[in-house]
Amino acid sequence: SSGWSVMGSYWRAPGRAAPVAVALLISSMAGCDEPTSPGASISVLTQPSQALVGQDLSPPLEVEVRDGSGAPATGVVSVTLDPNPCEWSLGGAGTSGLVLGRASFPDLSFAKAGKGQVLKVSFRDASGTTFPIDVRASGSGWPLEQDNTLCLKPNDQGDAESLAYVPEDNAFWLADDDRPSIFQVDRSTGVFRSQISAGSIVAALPAAGLCDDGDGDPTTSCSYVDEFEHLAYDRPSQRLYLVNTVNSPSANPVVDKAAIFILRRSGCAGCFIPEGWQPLPADYESGPIGFIDGKIHMALGGRIYRYDVDENRLLTVDESNDSLPPVIEVTGQIQSFQQDGPSLWILRPSSVLKIDRATGAELARYTLGAFGIGNPHGIQVVDEGLYVLDGDPPNPVYVFRRPQ
Repeated sequence: SSGWSVMGSYWRAPGRAAPVAVALLISSMAGCDEPTSPGASISVLTQPSQALVGQDLSPPLEVEVRDGSGAPATGVVSVTLDPNPCEWSLGGAGTSGLVLGRASFPDLSFAKAGKGQVLKVSFRDASGTTFPIDVRASGSGWPLEQDNTLCLKPNDQGDAESLAYVPEDNAFWLADDDRPSIFQVDRSTGVFRSQISAGSIVAALPAAGLCDDGDGDPTTSCSYVDEFEHLAYDRPSQRLYLVNTVNSPSANPVVDKAAIFILRRSGCAGCFIPEGWQPLPADYESGPIGFIDGKIHMALGGRIYRYDVDENRLLTVDESNDSLPPVIEVTGQIQSFQQDGPSLWILRPSSVLKIDRATGAELARYTLGAFGIGNPHGIQVVDEGLYVLDGDPPNPVYVFRRPQ
């Protein structure tokens, strides 16, 4: 007969020592003519229920391992994060030798904040898990305090360039310029929900799949759906705006062209139907989009301008071709922006700015360097949370307490 496995369960008050409790029993695999025997059992004796980023667990993780006969086991025990969709590493020694069947991990620490982190303890073919641990930022980023990190894997997403919140579904949508697609994830957990691919948009709007690449050959063409990069949601109309940008402006012949798509939210939760699209002006520069006072705007560098959808133009000049001032102007590149009542939150490569909408005055500035965000690309304010998307894979979303 083949080997077998038995999963047990146990409970203990977090942070307290507990009597030996079997978390997992696994037999060694045996051939049909060989008898089977129980495998090792692993018990978590002590662990914290909370931890601070970069600080040793207190109390330290301590485990006990017994072999199939119930005697204290000998050997090496290892600890890993599991699940680990953000692909993080633990600080400190992740292995420890058993002494009289027990092993401790005195310098183990977490590198990032996150709620409900679980450690997997492994010994040969046996494994067990800790009680979930809530990991908070250590305060190095004060007054910007991190509460959680949402890990968006696993899904088919290859990259993430922007973040848009749809309150009716309590979900974020992310634009992926590598796939290209847009992905819906749960706002509370980051768990993948659904995907809308470029192919499905072209199926609804066929003309968006072809554009003139300018080489004079009618049999070759380019596309308006190769570089999905910017998203914004208009809550009153329940429409999602999606911008395709130009990846290689100097390419000859042209590979792709800029366009804006409108997807209408339908009756089912999380469902959006491609409703319309139009090419953007030839001189359009790649920049994020968002809604200010109910109107769609685009950012070019450090300037935000109103975009007139009906006239399909950025309002950088008036009807007499005289220059118009930007709605908002800041120093440096704007990665993303969102209005929050009288304020405007602006994400830059290394900081978040809070701007007074009426005067353009800077109300506050928060640096991101302490949190290890490599490539900030999207920002959203939802209830008491400030959400920042990291554009570097695997694209975690950092959740901060909304500064007042």
